[in-house]
Amino acid sequence: MLETATSAAALSIAADPFLAMLSEADRKIFQQPTTDLVTAGRLLGVGKNTSYKARRSGDIPTISVCGQHRVSTAWLWQTLSRGFSLAA
Repeated sequence: MLETATSAAALSIAADPFLAMLSEADRKIFQQPTTDLVTAGRLLGVGKNTSYKARRSGDIPTISVCGQHRVSTAWLWQTLSRGFSLAA
C-alpha cells in the first residue's frame, strides 16, 4: 500500500511543471502536512524577520504545534502555484 502511495506521489510530481522548478529538497517539503515558518518564508522569497511579520499580520496563516509556528504545505502550494510572493 505504501509503495502505491509513494508511486502515485512520484507521478504527480513528475507531471507538475511547478514541482519541476523546485530542488529535490524543496520537493520533499511538500510531502509533509506542514513546514516551519522560516522555510515557508524562504519559498515565498523572504527572510526570517519578514516571515514573522507576515505571520503577525495574517499574510502567512500558521498553526501552533508544540510552540512552533507551522505553515500548511497545502496553503503554501496553492499560494506558490498562483505566483504569489511576499518579496518586494
